[in-house]
Amino acid sequence: MKIAVGLNNLETLDMGRLNEAFQHHLRTVVRDCMDRPGETKKRGIKINFSIVPERNETGTCERVLMYVQIGNTVPAHQTEVFQCQPQVNGNLLVNPVSPENVDQHTLDELTSEEG
Repeated sequence: MKIAVGLNNLETLDMGRLNEAFQHHLRTVVRDCMDRPGETKKRGIKINFSIVPERNETGTCERVLMYVQIGNTVPAHQTEVFQCQPQVNGNLLVNPVSPENVDQHTLDELTSEEG
């Protein structure tokens, strides 16, 4: 049985795998919204149908090949800003206890003479 290709029948294509892929990507973007409600950038699901003509021996098109790609986009994850101190050897020093101030002294730096 032949059917017209359409968004209303994704579950019939590729033994349901295309619809499953769509559901997977939908869950991914919804979970990202729930995990990071403060990130207000858009999330998206992209379905790309590519159609390539198949020419017959007379040079006309009686058939086409259809490829479907599906994926999602979520905003990149970004940390807070870390102030670092560059070193001549290329290393960066960071103070994990005080990420906003690399020069902040912390209790773990006290010696027994100071304490």
